[in-house]
Amino acid sequence: TGEVSDIVFLTTLDVSEKPAQIADYYDLRWNIENRCNRELSQKWNVRRPIGRKLRAIFAQICMSAMCLNAV
Repeated sequence: TGEVSDIVFLTTLDVSEKPAQIADYYDLRWNIENRCNRELSQKWNVRRPIGRKLRAIFAQICMSAMCLNAV
């Protein structure tokens, strides 16, 4: 439609950072998070965490990694 919309980033980075650099940081972070989630769900078969506590999720990931290394 030819309309221009603003993109807003909320960050704790120093205000002296250049906006383009902040966008680059955001893009890198987004890629890391998505790749990690894809890797866990598709290759490690971690579709649903076994618990809600961080320790339970961490244990599940560690056990999955150990099982994959044993194969």
